[in-house]
Amino acid sequence: MALPAFSVKPYDYNSLWQVPMDRALSAWNVTPTPVWITKSSSAKSIIVAQQYPGKTWFGLYTPHGSKPDRYFDIKLNSLEISKATTNFDKFVQYNLVHELGHALSLIDNPVTSQVSIMKYGVDFNLYYVPQQYDINDVNNYYN
Repeated sequence: MALPAFSVKPYDYNSLWQVPMDRALSAWNVTPTPVWITKSSSAKSIIVAQQYPGKTWFGLYTPHGSKPDRYFDIKLNSLEISKATTNFDKFVQYNLVHELGHALSLIDNPVTSQVSIMKYGVDFNLYYVPQQYDINDVNNYYN
């Protein structure tokens, strides 16, 4: 199976967005997994933060192509994120860590009593980095 290493196009936002988005990439890179996410101008995968009026989601992962040449778009809905939180920094980081989890083949709402960044309703003030359940899932998938 392919390694969970991929690049995304560099993004350039003000520090309000840039810092938590960069932390989200780093949050996966420091896990005890083979995950390695980098930025490269030649990457096909993109991460975009902008307003999507009429859409109620916070983040959206859309894959393109098939493995091993799969790439993706991740959209962060700045309108909904801004309206929904008082802790903007952690909420942005949580949402991007969650969407990157999809790029690593993790599913929404896994059936577990353990804390997971992939579960809806997790307290993003406490859980905004991959949790042990997510780390185990990635290691099980790629080993």
